Amino acid sequence: MLVHFCTSWSAQCQILGPSLEVLASELRDQLKIAQINLDQCPELAERFGVNNVPTVILFDHGTPIGRFTGMTAARELKARLLGLLADYSV
Repeated sequence: MLVHFCTSWSAQCQILGPSLEVLASELRDQLKIAQINLDQCPELAERFGVNNVPTVILFDHGTPIGRFTGMTAARELKARLLGLLADYSV
C-alpha cells in the first residue's frame, strides 16, 4: 500500500497526485494507492511522522518500508517503487 499524505493547499501535492494515479493504474496488480488529506486528518501526520507535504510512504503489512518527501519525477518515482516492490514482494 502506497499512501500519499497531502493537503489541499500544497501545489506540490496537487502536481504529485495525478502522477500517483497514473502509476496506480499501471501497477494496479502490484500496488494500491491511497491519499490522506492532512487538513482533514492531522492526527495521522503525527502518527506517521509527516512533517512536510507531499510525503509518500510505502507500507508492507502495516510496516513502513520506504518514504520520500517532496516532488519526484514520474520516471524516478516508478523506478523507486518497482525496486521496493521487488525487494519486499509487496
